[in-house]
Amino acid sequence: MSFMPNGDNATILTGQLYGRKPTEARASALGLTRTFSYEPTVEEVELRNNNTGADVLVKTRTTTVGANVTVVLDEFTARNLAMKLLADTVELTQAAESGLIISESNIVPGQITKLAGKRATNVSIQDDLANDLVEGTHYRLDAKTGYVIWLEAAPATASGTYDLAEITAGDNMTTLDLLKRTQGTEIILTCIPTNDGPQALVEEVLVSLSPSGATDFIAQDAEFQTIELEGKALYNHNNTAAPFGIVTHISG
Repeated sequence: MSFMPNGDNATILTGQLYGRKPTEARASALGLTRTFSYEPTVEEVELRNNNTGADVLVKTRTTTVGANVTVVLDEFTARNLAMKLLADTVELTQAAESGLIISESNIVPGQITKLAGKRATNVSIQDDLANDLVEGTHYRLDAKTGYVIWLEAAPATASGTYDLAEITAGDNMTTLDLLKRTQGTEIILTCIPTNDGPQALVEEVLVSLSPSGATDFIAQDAEFQTIELEGKALYNHNNTAAPFGIVTHISG
């Protein structure tokens, strides 16, 4: 090891962040990550004594060992969003159905009707005189989400039928049940470096993450949506050799 100054040791750290719940066998990518920071928080108590006329520091004892962790994710995935919204995730699937019924009365323009599922097809709606309603004139169909939005020309009463397409696990749709994990999310993080020069490989850091700031579901003047999380590093009883994880310095 040399202690001579060397500009080659200057670095800008980048990496790919992966995470796994303690119950999972393998970590999965958390996607594009803007920030992953680790701030040690070692707390001490001090014994001072002034028998000699002035306070002198006699002894210190460490009382708490831990770290603050901050993560800012750039990708709006269901798993990342679930951590931000303290939500449980449920895979969304749907059987194909046909001939489902729409029957609405007292319609007011600007109101919405929720259909029985997502990905509606073959929508046919009539007024109470059996005249066909025209999409774009009487209503607007948001087929992907399964909603009918009633427009200015909508009649007071409407009825009709529609079909629903099948949704399988391969469609990668997820329902988030909000505020079910108020204790936060425990996850084991690994960061594989990608930068030039000296690198820091971070492995097996168990953290408890909670939301940092609000989630804007409408923000027309904002930048790309980020998922901001913060929390504490935890002692991992299943890794007594390195209970707070390990960092390996890799020379450039």
